[in-house]
Amino acid sequence: VNLEDKYSNPEITKDTQSLKDELAKANEIASKKYIFDFEDRQYELTGKPLYEMYSHADGKYALNQDKLHDYIADIAVETDTYGTSRKFKATGIGEITVPPGIYGWQMNVQKTKENMLAMVNEGKDGEVEINYNISGTIRATDDIGNTYIEVDLSRQTAWYYKDGVLNYETPMVSGTASVRNAATPVGVNVVWTKEKDIILKGRNEVSGTPYAVPIKYWMNVGWTGSGFHDTDYRTAYGGNIYLNDGSSSCMNIPPDRMEVLFSKVSVGTPVVIYESSTSYSPTEFEKQAINREREQEEKEKEEQKDNRG
Repeated sequence: VNLEDKYSNPEITKDTQSLKDELAKANEIASKKYIFDFEDRQYELTGKPLYEMYSHADGKYALNQDKLHDYIADIAVETDTYGTSRKFKATGIGEITVPPGIYGWQMNVQKTKENMLAMVNEGKDGEVEINYNISGTIRATDDIGNTYIEVDLSRQTAWYYKDGVLNYETPMVSGTASVRNAATPVGVNVVWTKEKDIILKGRNEVSGTPYAVPIKYWMNVGWTGSGFHDTDYRTAYGGNIYLNDGSSSCMNIPPDRMEVLFSKVSVGTPVVIYESSTSYSPTEFEKQAINREREQEEKEKEEQKDNRG
């Protein structure tokens, strides 16, 4: 039987140039390394995981943006600290868990993805710029660091630690614990404003009446109106005053001690607020919900008045 005319030579072999070109391109992609740096840890996208993010058609490679988005989103889930509880070594107590507040890090996944895509399009690799919606001071697992204000509502005391060393301590009077709207919220917060010689305006959460109080020093630490300020109308601080005669969620500090605290602390300093032996206060996020409910109730009341008018 003569089979010579029944076989054909292969069109693609190991020496086919197009195959060699594709292999070279695949190796070039896999050799790139993209680094996401978080100070105490790094994520590296390279080799096979990177290559598998590419689609291939008609001899061309294209990075799948959905796969890249999912990869960066997974990193965000592992590294974001905003809205999370923290382990914290409390003064004179030891390790406790503090609920979330307004302090922390939250990655902007879309913008970070765009930063890497720009590098890919330019043929570059290396460290990817990470963008954030919300940022703190230290980008590490322990993002509170060793410079912070600590507040224990149960002990009605505030401490300031600088580089891990106790630098300041003062008694205080926090929000009225018997009125949930007035209680100082707990959580990992941050000093986000500092002002001098202002009129502090708001509504008294206990009486419901508006107030306008002149103060010399103000440091806002929460999105619900909580902050540190001096009070010239109090003669005593600490103890159980706050149970029924506290503030309207702020932390009242003796005037001379507030001047010292104001001079020591900078904007961006974490503020860890907790209750070591009581449970009167809502969390920062619960307080936000309480405020929204109250605002809605007031809005409905105003609408009813308008309808009656």
